[in-house]
Amino acid sequence: MRRQLGAESRLINAILQKGRGLKEQWIQESGALLRLLRRRLKMTQAQLAKKSGIPQTNIANIESGKKRATLPTLEKLFAGMGFRLALLPVGEKNPDELIKVQAKKAASNSLQAVFGSMGLEDQMPTARKMREMVEEESHRLIQSETSRIWDE
Repeated sequence: MRRQLGAESRLINAILQKGRGLKEQWIQESGALLRLLRRRLKMTQAQLAKKSGIPQTNIANIESGKKRATLPTLEKLFAGMGFRLALLPVGEKNPDELIKVQAKKAASNSLQAVFGSMGLEDQMPTARKMREMVEEESHRLIQSETSRIWDE
């Protein structure tokens, strides 16, 4: 099972990394790609407009970069040329990093009540000890494989 999780993790991280690189390029080049494919198919903007249901003026503006197309519009345009639009999730962090950040938030939130009670009893731990406790609880939450970290 652990081996499978490692393989899944590597695959997810590879897809997310590829997606990060493509995001900006895609935003800038979707109109150019649309134009290249349309021309390669020897299709006019008017013909694509008829096949996709998107006005020819919108197609011209998207291809020239004057207008950014929405996802549904791009799906219709590419479908009108016989293509499906594939999507990749794009994240700034990989899933393991997101879990660590969320577990730390959850640990900190759950320990706030404890720290409050300790403060009322003049037993407040040092800032260093509080950080250690948050780290320990965060690690425990990650190891427990619980979805509770997302309950805030």
